[in-house]
Amino acid sequence: MTSKEKQIQRLLRGQKDIKIHEIKTILEGIGYILIRVNGSHHVFKNDLKKSMVLPVHDNRIGTVYLRSIILILKKYYDEKKL
Repeated sequence: MTSKEKQIQRLLRGQKDIKIHEIKTILEGIGYILIRVNGSHHVFKNDLKKSMVLPVHDNRIGTVYLRSIILILKKYYDEKKL
């Protein structure tokens, strides 16, 4: 199992101690690009021009945003299986 797969598994298990650089790696793996950082807000965009803003404080992301990333991951991997 690769490091990226381990990070994804930790996120899917609901661990909240995931750092922004790990989230960045996961999101870049599914097609999101970090387009800018404005203060504490990291702005990602994917190929479909959908953007996602993640406020980062103390190198961590809020639980609400982690849940939305989990939903995006599940949707991405469900589409990949088809």
